[in-house]
Amino acid sequence: MVVVPEAGTDPPGRVRTWALSIAALAALAALTVFVLFRNVATPDTPAPGTSRPLASTDAIVGTVTLAQSVTPPAIEGAVLFVIARKTAGAPLAVARIPEPRFPQPFRIGSDNVMMAGAPLEGAIHLSARLSRSGSAGPAQPGDLEGDLPEPVAVGSAGVVLVLSRAHP
Repeated sequence: MVVVPEAGTDPPGRVRTWALSIAALAALAALTVFVLFRNVATPDTPAPGTSRPLASTDAIVGTVTLAQSVTPPAIEGAVLFVIARKTAGAPLAVARIPEPRFPQPFRIGSDNVMMAGAPLEGAIHLSARLSRSGSAGPAQPGDLEGDLPEPVAVGSAGVVLVLSRAHP
């Protein structure tokens, strides 16, 4: 004899299977969200208290220091700009560091390029400017500047930029 359930009722076995299926799907969704959040991170934002890797194939890593002949400026509100150019002219990439502390580590890489899709590669001319006003525009009187005499290759680490002159 075959038992046919009445309309609108489900046998207990079907209810259990349905509940277990819903629970399994919820667990799978929670696991997927956990794995995604754990493995997907923004590469430009290191966790608090950590630092960036010392070297990178798509970046130049180093330190900006103050020359002994330069009087340390008031840093409050100042912004340090590390600027990368292929040649004289418009910047290719700019790293902005608010209220720096010297010696100030820096990293300028493909995530700092000014025009999307422009490659940061080859020999790069680096300069730095400490803007007392925090302005990214042209240097103002009292801003400190420095540059490297020779270009550096992208992927270099240990680069030292010295702020050695005050803008008149």
